[in-house]
Amino acid sequence: MATNLHQIDLGGIKVAVTDPTIPASGDVVRYGDIVGIALNDEDSDGNTVVDFRPSVYNVSVLGADDDGNVAVVAGEQLYYADADDGILSRKQSGYYAGIALEAVDSAATTTIMVAMAASVGPGSSQIPAGSIGTSELAAGGPGYVTGDGGAVTQLTDDSTAVTLSTRTGQITTVALTLAAGVATEFTVTNTEVVATDIVSVSTTYAGGGTPQVTILGVGAGSFVISITNIHASAALDALMVINFAVIAGVAA
Repeated sequence: MATNLHQIDLGGIKVAVTDPTIPASGDVVRYGDIVGIALNDEDSDGNTVVDFRPSVYNVSVLGADDDGNVAVVAGEQLYYADADDGILSRKQSGYYAGIALEAVDSAATTTIMVAMAASVGPGSSQIPAGSIGTSELAAGGPGYVTGDGGAVTQLTDDSTAVTLSTRTGQITTVALTLAAGVATEFTVTNTEVVATDIVSVSTTYAGGGTPQVTILGVGAGSFVISITNIHASAALDALMVINFAVIAGVAA
């Protein structure tokens, strides 16, 4: 057996809980990003024994979410919000606590059975900085919201660099004249980009020829867009709109 084993499970861990300030036995409590049930009152050293195991407890639940009053349906996720004095709800701005096993009416506070969960689940307070939050999820899915993007128009010719320092945006090129089989490239200066990021592009083009757009390289503060006319004979003869999105990446 491992000699460094401290405890076989998460039942009865003594910690200085983060919230509430003075926990009492039976309270729902938060310790960092994990939520559990206090098994005793806080002691004179400021510590409380907490059950963080997946267990079923009877706890108070409020019929509300971040937008207002709403019923809780059995099977829905519940969250711990510091401002609610240990009462769970559907407020995803809080910390994931578990699953409701019974229903609660809208605006009502009712004691129900809750399957408390030890794993850290959804909730905007637990999503790492710089990644997707509940506002983006509420907008209809992963992505960006108004204010995250920008737009720029290329000047002079199809190899002229542009500058747009946003995580997503739209680039309008000059009127393209690439002959069949010919390629060009230009640099996008973007201070939001790091070398490990992934840049995705899509295009709108209504002219002749067949343009193909790819990313040639991504570096700290810039990326390079390549445009190739892959048509067998027709030249490009119109401007192009290139939409891009920067996806955070890591190398470790």
